[in-house]
Amino acid sequence: MDVSDLPPLTTVICGECNHPNVVNTHFHHFKLIEIIGSGGMGAVYRALDESLNRTVALKLLRTEHMTDESLVMQFEKEAAITAAINHPNVVSVFSAGSDRGIVYMVMELVDKGSLDDLINLQGSVAEVQVLDVGIQIARGLQAAWRNGLLHRDVKPGNMLFKDAHTAKIVDFGLAALADESGHIGGEVWGTPYYVAPEKLDSPPQEDFRSDIYSLGSALFHAMAGRPPYEAEDASIVVLKTLKSQPVSLQSFAPDVSNSTNFVINRMLRKNPDERYQSYEELIEHLQYARTAITEGQAPPPRSAPPAKRTPWVKLCVAAIAIGASIYFYQQHLAHRTPKLAPVVAPKIVMMADAAERSAEARKLLAAGDSAFARQAVEAFRKLDVETVPQPLRSWNALQVVLAQFLAGQPADAVASAAEIAQRAPLTSTAPTEAPGKFFADTATLAAAGTAPAAALTEKLDPANHEAFGLLLAGVKNWTAGNHPDAVSYFTRFQSATPADPHAWIAEYQPLAASFIDDYRAFTRGTEAEQAAKVPEKKKAALEAVRDARTQLKHPGPLAEQLTTLETRLATEVAAYEAEQAAKMAALDAADAALLGGLQPRLDDLIRQLRCKEARDLVATVNLRGQSNGAQLKLMQQRTDWMATFKSEFFSDLRRANYQVEVLTITKAKLGPGVWIPTEAELKVMTPRGPFETPWSNVHPRAIVGAVQAVLRPPLTAAQIADRKWGLGLYLLAHRMNAEARSYLTEASSARREYREALAQLGLPEK
Repeated sequence: MDVSDLPPLTTVICGECNHPNVVNTHFHHFKLIEIIGSGGMGAVYRALDESLNRTVALKLLRTEHMTDESLVMQFEKEAAITAAINHPNVVSVFSAGSDRGIVYMVMELVDKGSLDDLINLQGSVAEVQVLDVGIQIARGLQAAWRNGLLHRDVKPGNMLFKDAHTAKIVDFGLAALADESGHIGGEVWGTPYYVAPEKLDSPPQEDFRSDIYSLGSALFHAMAGRPPYEAEDASIVVLKTLKSQPVSLQSFAPDVSNSTNFVINRMLRKNPDERYQSYEELIEHLQYARTAITEGQAPPPRSAPPAKRTPWVKLCVAAIAIGASIYFYQQHLAHRTPKLAPVVAPKIVMMADAAERSAEARKLLAAGDSAFARQAVEAFRKLDVETVPQPLRSWNALQVVLAQFLAGQPADAVASAAEIAQRAPLTSTAPTEAPGKFFADTATLAAAGTAPAAALTEKLDPANHEAFGLLLAGVKNWTAGNHPDAVSYFTRFQSATPADPHAWIAEYQPLAASFIDDYRAFTRGTEAEQAAKVPEKKKAALEAVRDARTQLKHPGPLAEQLTTLETRLATEVAAYEAEQAAKMAALDAADAALLGGLQPRLDDLIRQLRCKEARDLVATVNLRGQSNGAQLKLMQQRTDWMATFKSEFFSDLRRANYQVEVLTITKAKLGPGVWIPTEAELKVMTPRGPFETPWSNVHPRAIVGAVQAVLRPPLTAAQIADRKWGLGLYLLAHRMNAEARSYLTEASSARREYREALAQLGLPEK
């Protein structure tokens, strides 16, 4: 067999023995294991470096490109330059060479999936995770640029994961291999979703800022679940029109932060001069955006994103102008209106108004959303003033602390609590009011540097105002990452029954329940992951982790941990399923070869009317794959049908006392005489005595004549259809395809069972 044009690891079936063979499993001292990726220029294989006993990735240039010396030289040049880049976020190139006329490149094996795989799996990827990937890939591109190397094809499929925390860029310079001009027949070579606008010019203009544009497009795709521009074709005219229009990430991913939106939009500016002018500045802004999300605040970079500053500047200017107008208007009235004695409102009116506003702020806080919590901070701050009566003012002050914890502002919460602790204790003689010491002690608890210990809160009474201390202790523990202790406090708070005038504290019980639910969901997800000790169970664990993540109501470390677990499990499941698919494909190929070799043997037995042997032979077949079961079932049906046909044919001959000359395979004639069928041979009773001949020597047209002779009453229409169906299968084994098709078609028109089977037989045309 000539297999020189077949790619490595192709399975071919020997035409003589039907044995499967695998093409080209070695290149020098590298043993190919499986293909892990392919593209227009080449394919990448998992391989074993037998000299160093390590697993590597082997990239082979396609054989059809080996005659182009410029492509071969560019491939080797790419390998040499990329090998010079030593960076943790660039896939390392170890060496290059050629074997049997095929050029190859030996690379570091990075096989935990790509950002493209993650997008396909999740739809959209968490903002923090995308920023992590962006920072690492930008560092890898920066290292390449310092070595004078552009990537030219930055896309999610070229961003690989070494593990759950490490991303690497691969395939430098691959786009340049196709054509130095960057165009092929009016089409942009590469991936139109991510190509920079300047590469669409003729001649194309590009530098490292083109790679920055492509990186921005890939990160946009990951967060929005779709690329920034989508076109039905990749023509230059269409792409130029699309990419001339500005795009905003928040239009498609409204939940991303302003900082991230600013960075991505700047990366996607049409004019390269308006994009980042260095990788250092880009990385700094990506880090700023990430810190702003994870810590709630961050020191601004050297050139902070203006999207966070401009609206506030305008707002301040407007506020100053309005304030000045009000001041001068009041001064004007002061000179025209006589001064009146101030009106002092009754205390009960002020108390009712403050209580109503406090209740509205509690509704915001009880919603459990961090954005509402930030609004609640401002609402409670406005109520923490001298004009608000005690003890409502102290309650409002404590709720400022609670709101700041829930808004993701732990430092502000501690500062606010410390300020409350320094105030003069509230004195109250009313037995139903909270004593002033409670406010000071609770504030001191919240201001402590560590999460409150159980010893400090175990005496809190959930039947009165002290239940609020349990809630605050739970929130502080949760914010500090002490989730089990937090759940303990939340559970105690859930059973609280504070009576009037503190019954309002119970309004926060649904909030506490949401944290308990989050922790339970997180526990279910992590326990499912820990229980998945074998690869077969990791898919179920992935579904459990994904379900747990979607149930979480609060952002934070638990959500991040589940996202990390989900990413790792998704990568492991994808790798396992790919491995199983490859194994199953090999088994299916072996099964197909087995059945392909079995069919000629079955046809030979059927030609000899050795139908029972044919049926027994099929019964011994045991398939190991999954895709050939229907073919084996059809073989079993054919042998069953033939066994039935033989039995009925013999019965018809005996009943009809059929007598005619027997035409043999050698065109000899026996008889005429009465046909007496036996299992192994046909006996013909002639006036000269009996003659015997094996069924294999009886010409198939003699069988056709005998069957046709008995197709009459008392046989019913259904029985006649059965005889014609069996005769068609018999002729099919003799390769008499036209006659076989005629009888099979007639039978199928009479019986539905045969109509369904006829399509599965796949009758040849001739």
